[in-house]
Amino acid sequence: MGWDKLVRDYNISYRRGSGGTNIEVHCPYCGDSDRSKHLGLHLESTSYGCWKGKSLHSGRNPAKLIRKLLNVSEEEALTISLNYFDISDYDFTKDKGRNRLLTTVQLPEIPAEFRKFATNSAEYLNLSEPDRLMQSQIGQYLKLRGYDPIFITQRFKLMFASSGDFVYRAIIPIFWNKNIMTWTSRTIISDVNPRYKASKTSIYSPDMFLFDSDNLTGGRALLVCEGVMDAMKVTSCMIPGVHATALFGMELSDQQMALLMSWSEIYDRIYLCLDKAEIKKSMSLQQKLSWYVPNIQVLSPNQKDFGETPISELTKEITQKCQ
Repeated sequence: MGWDKLVRDYNISYRRGSGGTNIEVHCPYCGDSDRSKHLGLHLESTSYGCWKGKSLHSGRNPAKLIRKLLNVSEEEALTISLNYFDISDYDFTKDKGRNRLLTTVQLPEIPAEFRKFATNSAEYLNLSEPDRLMQSQIGQYLKLRGYDPIFITQRFKLMFASSGDFVYRAIIPIFWNKNIMTWTSRTIISDVNPRYKASKTSIYSPDMFLFDSDNLTGGRALLVCEGVMDAMKVTSCMIPGVHATALFGMELSDQQMALLMSWSEIYDRIYLCLDKAEIKKSMSLQQKLSWYVPNIQVLSPNQKDFGETPISELTKEITQKCQ
C-alpha cells in the first residue's frame, strides 16, 4: 500500500528517487509549464514535497494531493486515500480510541501574566490585587451564564490574566497528552470583538485538535459542539457515558476528521451539535462525514444554543435525545 501502489494503480508516470526512499512524479501544483518529475512521494509515510514549490506544494495529508493528481472531488480523494493509507499514516495514530501527534511536539511558552484560578485561601492570598479582581470578575461571568465557576475552572484548567493581550478573558487551554499545545479565550465583556481569541505564539492552531481530547475515552455518545462554551456546558451536565468536544468553529479540519474517525470506534453514537442557526451547515457536514463516521447524527438544540441553556434543562434535553 502507500504511494508506490497508488501511482501504479492509477497509471501515474513516475520514477524512482536516487535515495530509494521516494518516488518522483510531476507536480500538479506547478502545472503543465514544467512537466519534470520534481514532486517526491515518501514511500514510508503519507508525506510529499515539491522541490520547486517548497512548502506551498508539500504536506502530509494524502487526500489533498490525490484530489489534485487525479482531478477528483474531496470525498472521492478521501475515500481513495483510505484505501492506500492507514489512519495512523496521517499526523495521528490510534491508541485505544485516543490519538497522539506523530510529529515532534514543540510546546508553547505560557505567557508570564497567565494565572491559574485559586482553589483555596492560600492560593488566593498569593494573588495580586488585580489578579484577585480578575478572577472574581470571570467567576461572576461564568455564574451569570449558568456555569459552576469552581467546577469549570478546575475541570478544564482555565486561566486568566489581569494584563496583556488576554485581559478580561477566560483563557481555555487546549491539551494533547496532558500538555498545553495552544489556547483560545472568551471575552467576558459583551460588546468586545472578537469574542474568541487564540494564541498567536503557539505553532499549533486550535483546529488541529478537538477540545478536551484527553478525556474522550469512549461511551454511548460524543457530542461535537461548535464552541468550547457549549462543550463545557454539556460536560457540566455530567450525564453518564456522554462526553462533549468542540470544533472551535463551524469548519472541520483534516486533523479533526481523522480524530472523529478514530473516536467513532469507541462511542456508540456521535452527534454533530452546531449552533441552532447552523442547522443547514450541520446537515451538510453530517452528509460529508457519514462516509467515514457511519454512526454520526445531527442533534439540533431545542430553543437555545447549549451554552445558553440552563444545566437542568440541557441535562433533560440531552438525556432524551441520546437514548
